[in-house]
Amino acid sequence: PAATEPPVTYAPNGEVAEVLSIDNTFLPGVLTVAAGTEVKFVNNGRNDHNVVPEGDLEVSTWGVLEDGFHQGDTYSYIFTTPGTYVYYCTIHGTSTVGMFGSVVVTEP
Repeated sequence: PAATEPPVTYAPNGEVAEVLSIDNTFLPGVLTVAAGTEVKFVNNGRNDHNVVPEGDLEVSTWGVLEDGFHQGDTYSYIFTTPGTYVYYCTIHGTSTVGMFGSVVVTEP
């Protein structure tokens, strides 16, 4: 079998983009950034939320659970590998209905 190439990653670029978590919505719903960009999730809602990557309920790759994302809290992650990262709030939706969004990471 052919060897699988590791994904191409890029160094942090110093750019920061924000996603607001408000009551039952992430804004913007789709955020497009260059690889190496820090995405800062801000809980501006009245409720606790979480940011859970699709297929990773334990947030072992990235994301934050509700105990770390109360009203006024922030969570940041630097996306270094191009791809589409779907996430959602497990309290207020699923990966396709309710409070969900995606980060589209492009090559710089």
